[in-house]
Amino acid sequence: MFSVFRALALGLGDEPAEIEASWPVFREGALISRIAGLAALKRYDEALDALDPAWLTSTRIDLLLFQPAFDPMRSDARFTRVLATLGLTEAHARAQAWRAAHPPEKAARN
Repeated sequence: MFSVFRALALGLGDEPAEIEASWPVFREGALISRIAGLAALKRYDEALDALDPAWLTSTRIDLLLFQPAFDPMRSDARFTRVLATLGLTEAHARAQAWRAAHPPEKAARN
């Protein structure tokens, strides 16, 4: 899962050149790595098209529900359909309510 967290970190850091350089690792990795890499590259349509309920384990669901890199995808109908397929619509609403009450802190840039 290293590449998933690397993609998420790169996406939050907004370093497009480093994200593009890392894309081959994400592209060849597990599906969650590809989706995280696409989200980091802000290629949300491709990431949403790749979402597949069959590979969503609890760890992957946590990533999709809580990681800020996926924020732009959460209101998309494709995302909510995947959650509905898994019976997670209510969990998604609770997760987003928690996130609204506990916004992520922005790291200070040196």
